[in-house]
Amino acid sequence: MDASTLPLPAEPITLKTATRTLLEQAPAVGLATVAGGEWIAAPLWVGWQRALSGRGVEWVDFLSIVVGYQNELRLWVMGERPWDQCVAGLAGRILRRSGQARSHGERGDDWSVALARVGLTQTADLGILDHAIQRLGLDYTVSVAESGNDRSATGASAIVWAGGQRRDPEVPYGEAWSAATPAAALAEALARFLIKDPGYPVPQ
Repeated sequence: MDASTLPLPAEPITLKTATRTLLEQAPAVGLATVAGGEWIAAPLWVGWQRALSGRGVEWVDFLSIVVGYQNELRLWVMGERPWDQCVAGLAGRILRRSGQARSHGERGDDWSVALARVGLTQTADLGILDHAIQRLGLDYTVSVAESGNDRSATGASAIVWAGGQRRDPEVPYGEAWSAATPAAALAEALARFLIKDPGYPVPQ
């Protein structure tokens, strides 16, 4: 694979069927699920992460692009678009936008500096991270996702935010994905939050 292409995965039939059933039986919940993007972004990221990270595309950038493609994905789920056309269109959109989807210069060393402000490292375990996030008065969620029919391919996404709701544009939040561990995803999400809000935490 060269830098200008992404491998197109086989159609995830089980995921398609489950999502269509949700749309038909509970339309409001189904539409919210499709709009959120994580249901399809997580398994695709497992296969595309290495190539996209090399182009500067991080999980939060990738998820944003998938969310913007939700109508085409819904049409595929409902049988109105073939998978090959749908996924090729998404891959093309991601590659076209990858230059604009870079994470504004954030690097692993930036995350380390941000975490050090609150006495943490990137290798902190979930228990330590949970305690620190509660101490800081923040909220978080961690979700573990499996990739299609290959139950050995897993990853985790995490969001850390201050008050309000998740991804509320009015409040700071950090979001991350890791193919390694839930703790790695949560540490990166917290670091991204701290980078967005350099005045946090407020000195006592």
